[in-house]
Amino acid sequence: MQSSNVVSLFQDLPQPSAADALSESASTSETVNWVFDRWRQIHGKPRARMDAQRAKAIRDRLRDGYSPQDLELAIYGCKFSDFHQGANDRGEKYESITLILRNADQVEKFIDFAERAIAGMKRRQAAQAEQQAAQPAERNPDGDAYRAFLEQATKLGVRLRSRA
Repeated sequence: MQSSNVVSLFQDLPQPSAADALSESASTSETVNWVFDRWRQIHGKPRARMDAQRAKAIRDRLRDGYSPQDLELAIYGCKFSDFHQGANDRGEKYESITLILRNADQVEKFIDFAERAIAGMKRRQAAQAEQQAAQPAERNPDGDAYRAFLEQATKLGVRLRSRA
């Protein structure tokens, strides 16, 4: 999965306090619906409908002690498995909520996928920041020296070729 897709997946990941508040203040039915709705959003399944089997899978994992945020993280984790996203011998996606939440082993496996993806994303972002910081200011389009040069050139009426 590409880095830009990884970033977009986690932009709407709620803070722990939001998920904790949900699990403490909402009824089980509301929590089940919230987890199901997150799966629909994350995996692009707007026409999916709740049924007894899906509700049971969510309820069972909540009873096992997983928080709504844990389940959401597992749902995100499925997006980071190439196999589950169709890179398999059948070319099929395996991303049903009943598969992701089938049992504790599955939940933990998908949480691990998500945590590894987050760690990798953080490493790449740190490496990019380090590379940008190491660039000389005059070569860095975001650097103060370059910005000052552009301002001075503009004041003098110098037309610069655009970087393409």
